[in-house]
Amino acid sequence: MRPLVSATFGGRVDGSVQFDFDFGWQCRIFVLADDLVRVLFLRNGTLKEPRTWMVAPGGTDVPWEGRDRLDASGFSRPEFAVAEGRGEITLTTAELSLTVALRPFGLRWSANGRVFAADRPTHSYQWSERNGIVRHYMARALTDRYFGLGDKTGPLDKHGRRLRTLAVDALGYDAETSDPLYKHWPFMIARDEPSGIAFGLFYDTLAPMVFDLGCEYDNYHGFYRYAEIDDGDLDYYLFAGPRIRDVVRAFTELTGRMAFGPRWSLGYANTAMSLTDAPDAQARLAEFVDQVAAHDIPLSAFHFGSGYTSIGQRRYVFTWNRDKFPEPRAIVETFRRHNARVVVNLKPCLLDDHPAYAKVAARGAFVSDAQSHRPCIGQFWDGEGAHVDFSHPEGIRW
Repeated sequence: MRPLVSATFGGRVDGSVQFDFDFGWQCRIFVLADDLVRVLFLRNGTLKEPRTWMVAPGGTDVPWEGRDRLDASGFSRPEFAVAEGRGEITLTTAELSLTVALRPFGLRWSANGRVFAADRPTHSYQWSERNGIVRHYMARALTDRYFGLGDKTGPLDKHGRRLRTLAVDALGYDAETSDPLYKHWPFMIARDEPSGIAFGLFYDTLAPMVFDLGCEYDNYHGFYRYAEIDDGDLDYYLFAGPRIRDVVRAFTELTGRMAFGPRWSLGYANTAMSLTDAPDAQARLAEFVDQVAAHDIPLSAFHFGSGYTSIGQRRYVFTWNRDKFPEPRAIVETFRRHNARVVVNLKPCLLDDHPAYAKVAARGAFVSDAQSHRPCIGQFWDGEGAHVDFSHPEGIRW
């Protein structure tokens, strides 16, 4: 790994403050709000992920094709002061101060004169020419507390853990030690005990990540933690709380909040994989509905397991197994008569022998390999297949 050690100050550029390094690297810092700053690294002025599907400020939604990563619309972008000192540049807003040391390059964050976060003083930003990995190292205190990163096992405070963000189907995981779990959620909250300030860090990348929150020790560098991105862009947002709830509110304002669900979604919902996998699944489900009614159990919804799509030992989404479900409309109507909604298990991936695979591939509607332009093939429960590309007009139309 090569460190970005020495930077020159490039001044204000296109609404940001810019710093230049060797090997074509640049760091651009954007003040998006008085308590929200974005730090973006580019090499040779380009991005590996030119679009984002995770940033939607101001209550907007992300378009199918994603949002231009350099689009700064939707943010207040207040005025801020820039002061040049001996070997460092300081950016100041109404609520926080960010000091950038030029050599060795690193950032230090403070509010009301109290430092609450800082890059580690040695080699805080590193990159690999060989495999594209980038790392961001920050100083760590033994009293720090770390929360977040989505579905994770073990105690709420993740200090001392080494965790990955990668979406995997982690059936049967250990509730204390297994990792990763289901979601890619590159957002964490840290609480600095001396200052009492909580702050958030959100890394806007879909690349797999590692968060080492104090598992690794290296006496050459003191106490530290780091975030590692596997061949993606280093593009992070820092939310200066000061309370945890302030961080959560600011984060959801950046990414968008959950849609408010219908009232029926708050009721009792049932699922049983064994029912939809049964050879007589439709009859078994009808019997289940009758039993629920007989025992006066208020059922709001039933979640179909993927067994309704099975043909032999494999499962083909967007299809019905007509042997097990000879009349799909009839079973849906059975639930409806009992005021229960049907929710289906749907994974937008077609196995390579799916009845519609060739047609979808011919339309270019799968996520494709950047070099070969052929569908990216991945392993799924029943075999290999490809994901439908919902950023492509043909994928959306299909």
